[in-house]
Amino acid sequence: DIEWLRSIGWPVLRGVAAFWASRAVRTSEGAYSIKDVIDVDEQAGRVDNTGYTNAVAKLSLTNAVRAAQLLGEGVAIGSNWSSIAEALPIPFNETGQHHIEFE
Repeated sequence: DIEWLRSIGWPVLRGVAAFWASRAVRTSEGAYSIKDVIDVDEQAGRVDNTGYTNAVAKLSLTNAVRAAQLLGEGVAIGSNWSSIAEALPIPFNETGQHHIEFE
């Protein structure tokens, strides 16, 4: 329902997406990276580009952009939210054909 999205969902989506966009750093290769996070495996310490974190960030950014489009709030989103969502990696081991926890 659009009214719920406008009054309750959108402020949350916008805030979460803004947080993830603030944590994303553009790499020299043109991708984005979220660095220095504590992964689900807390014993690993601070790591970069965790699969869980990046997946949630991608979903948050994508859903916020879509909500903004539905609500006509395009000016309220970050200019790079879509590009961050597209360029955040989900670490993957090509040899083993499985996702890895972090880079």
